[in-house]
Amino acid sequence: RAANLKLSLEYQIGGAYWRPVYDARLSTETGDLELVQYGAVSQRTGEDWSNIALTLSTARPNRGATAPTLNTQWVNLWSEMKKSRGFAGGMARNEMALDRAAVSAPAALELAEEDAAYAPKEARQQVATINTGGFTAEFGIPGLISVPADGTETKVLIAPFETESKLEVHIKPQVDAKAYLVANTTIKGEAPLLPGQVSLFRDGSFVGQTQVPLLKPGKDYDLSFGIDDQIEVEHKTLKDERGEEGMFVGKTDQLVRHTVTEIQNLRNRDVNIVVGQTVPVAQNEKITLEMDKQNTTTGYTEDTENVKGLLEWAFTLKSKEKKDIKLGWTLAWPQGQNISGI
Repeated sequence: RAANLKLSLEYQIGGAYWRPVYDARLSTETGDLELVQYGAVSQRTGEDWSNIALTLSTARPNRGATAPTLNTQWVNLWSEMKKSRGFAGGMARNEMALDRAAVSAPAALELAEEDAAYAPKEARQQVATINTGGFTAEFGIPGLISVPADGTETKVLIAPFETESKLEVHIKPQVDAKAYLVANTTIKGEAPLLPGQVSLFRDGSFVGQTQVPLLKPGKDYDLSFGIDDQIEVEHKTLKDERGEEGMFVGKTDQLVRHTVTEIQNLRNRDVNIVVGQTVPVAQNEKITLEMDKQNTTTGYTEDTENVKGLLEWAFTLKSKEKKDIKLGWTLAWPQGQNISGI
């Protein structure tokens, strides 16, 4: 019989994307780091989106849902092998699909309750409702959003990340005799930090941009906030000599190198310092490296972060204090042979 029917239509459409972007604001006085995630949304679907309820998803359906098929792996002698044609597999786009139609009902904006005195209340920024869903995350953007169809990016607030940060000053004297202010940051909560561009602010001033990889909760990452001019660094080479060692059989050529890195803290507070330097790593058993313990500052870790030959000193430098980091080693190889990498 005749009746009224209400239909709800859902569909997927191409030409709509979003990417995560971040603001990282560091206070050097307190060491606090504020990390806020935004979504930069753009679309070229042919029609403007005016006052829509928007949900951003990390799901990427265009990556495929079925595991590839494994075929027999044939081997043969080179003389018998025939050239076979390869195939070029299409690369999935790296952009995240934005399903405009899979949008939840508009999140109602909270209105301050009117009382008899119309007492003023503090305005609070509305953040996205986050549903991690186990494998993907969805961000329900509060309020109604408009996105033009000309591809212009619209920046929407998702939410601040809860972090735990430790301020450090990193020094790599072999490459650059400068001190870099770094926030060693650990992500908390359930949602991962998606790969994206980060705008860096130190004490309210913009200092640059960087890219971050995918960071899962509990994993730490170093965010660099530029050069710290209040940490003075001077790197000097004390000895750099080539010579010979041994008599008659088994004579070797040698390179002896001694360096010192002089560091002074000009700040009015203690600073955590991390100094990283590399020593040569042999790819041939005939090449040997011997550390000069008398000319090397103790307390370093070897092969730091699984990087062969990377030595790292970590210590606290008090206000106005000076400290020297010394490094000495001897590299030897068979006499008369050339050596690369030095």
